[in-house]
Amino acid sequence: ISATAQPETQAVLAKINVADIEITERSIEHDGVTFRVREFGNGAAVVFLTGGPGFAGEQFLSTARAQAGEHLAIVPDQRGTGGSTVETYDPTKFTIDQAVADLEALRVALDVERWSLGGHSWGSLLSMAYAAEHPDRVRSLALVSPAGIVSSFWQSYQGNLMQRVAPESMVTLQTLRPARQKPNAKGDYYREINKILETDSIDDPDSHPETVAALQNEMAEGMNPMVSLSMQPSLMQFDLRPKLAEFSAPTIIIQGDQAPIGRDTAARIAAPIKRAS
Repeated sequence: ISATAQPETQAVLAKINVADIEITERSIEHDGVTFRVREFGNGAAVVFLTGGPGFAGEQFLSTARAQAGEHLAIVPDQRGTGGSTVETYDPTKFTIDQAVADLEALRVALDVERWSLGGHSWGSLLSMAYAAEHPDRVRSLALVSPAGIVSSFWQSYQGNLMQRVAPESMVTLQTLRPARQKPNAKGDYYREINKILETDSIDDPDSHPETVAALQNEMAEGMNPMVSLSMQPSLMQFDLRPKLAEFSAPTIIIQGDQAPIGRDTAARIAAPIKRAS
């Protein structure tokens, strides 16, 4: 089915009642991938973009439900995640440009004229990349703990992250390293190290057992590390600052002081965007 078809011919709809909120689930075909998209409520459209890359839409379902009273909240499973499965992980199909093209195809298929974008981590980077290419389609941006506006961000992020790794976790990381050389074990290897790094990035994780448990479960159930691995070449070479200097929609950046992404990242994002706060 063409990505430009109208929603009534583009989508397979399933109505499910969850906590008195009607969920519309659509299957949208684009570029050889069947994308799963879930919608909540009515009103001005807001699309929620998960992090990773590699997290399925479950990461944002509770947030989407909370917005359903005033907005049409849209939660897509990005390429290779959740219900948007792929047969192979071709790095040429897992790029920032491809992710932007996927998102624009979904907007057209859903017949949305303009929408707001809310993203977490990688989802914020995708939000910014989409705004850089399609500024006339963006009403506003909400960037939560965002990845950087330029690829050099990854150096500082990795440095901050490694400073938080506990000595016992470092021993475990070294034990796991041989597995990354085995093609069939790479996915499991990166899932395990992400569990460790995410847990150690929490300030005083022993005092937040429920948060740690939620992160561990999210990594085990909701994360596809092969998506992140496939996107690595693209994530190492981007600079959104020139195009975003022309972007004028309201932009809010939410960044915790203790997060390894760091307040400097938020400041660098805000610098070129006219209406960022």
